Amino acid sequence: MDERVKRIKTAELCEIFATNAAKRGRPDLAQEAKVRAIELRAEEYGAQTAAENEAIQAVYAYEEVLSKKNGKRTRASRTWQMIKRRGIINSVERAVNRRSETQGYTALAEMGLKEFAFEAVILRHPQLFSDEAIAISKQRLRDWQTPDENKEQAIPEGLYSALQGREEISNAQSLFSNRMVEGCDRVEEMNLGFQGGGLAATVHWSSDLDLWMALQGVEKRYWNAFGLGNPFESGSKSIVVEINSPYEGINRRVGGVFLQDDNEGLYLGHRGGVGGGRPGIGKDAFLDTSKPEQLMDFQDGDRVSEALFIGALDATDFPECVAAFVHQVGKFKEGV
Repeated sequence: MDERVKRIKTAELCEIFATNAAKRGRPDLAQEAKVRAIELRAEEYGAQTAAENEAIQAVYAYEEVLSKKNGKRTRASRTWQMIKRRGIINSVERAVNRRSETQGYTALAEMGLKEFAFEAVILRHPQLFSDEAIAISKQRLRDWQTPDENKEQAIPEGLYSALQGREEISNAQSLFSNRMVEGCDRVEEMNLGFQGGGLAATVHWSSDLDLWMALQGVEKRYWNAFGLGNPFESGSKSIVVEINSPYEGINRRVGGVFLQDDNEGLYLGHRGGVGGGRPGIGKDAFLDTSKPEQLMDFQDGDRVSEALFIGALDATDFPECVAAFVHQVGKFKEGV
């Protein structure tokens, strides 16, 4: 989010900023101001937990849909009444369990606000909702996806450089980890083996992505291991690829790299070394099978290097982009 938008302190000022930005040909800033207004209104409401705050944001986002439809500021009166009677979380559960889709998802998507759908809130906080609500939410989000939403992200234009500072890499790793585990169905401790050793790890499993992951710090790097299939039922614990990162500095022997553009946007890339321990599986062979549009150049300390672009850490579909990369590696290894 642009620093000018972050500094706005009231929803009303956000609306003025959005109107002026749109008039000056900056729809991107107008959109950010709309999102900032939603965040500020939710903060003013005073929810007690992160999940409740996101649910309140969803209601204010729906009011944006109603206001656009009616041509004037419109309250979601029925939703607020239900929240008053039943509480925030119970109201989200009840709304999603209705037969019809909730909160005008198509309209939210058209306004760039689809992350504020109640269904999306439920999948970010599944521990608070019933199995039925979770299943309905998953199905609706699958039904609502456009064909392009399952493809790799396009690489934004700009100059990229590898993060090197210990604090900035730590912050990027935290964001990476949080984005990946937020929609997982199950988490357990288990032993994972890899070439040259093994360790006890906290393993998360996502049925939607058909992906398991172990994301933790070990010795001199962040160890981000990914595999396919349900490790708790199928016994499939083979690591398909690691997207590791050093704690600080440049380490070209690990696969993962956090990147920053000239607007301070954060991205995840992979150097192409996918391991495997057998002939034919290596960096050059894997890069040769990758699509040209996946490859990007970046400033890698004292040189320019090439990496596969995985996705923007703050993108709505970032977990899907990571999963697409892991599945791509899996298919490459199967074909060798």
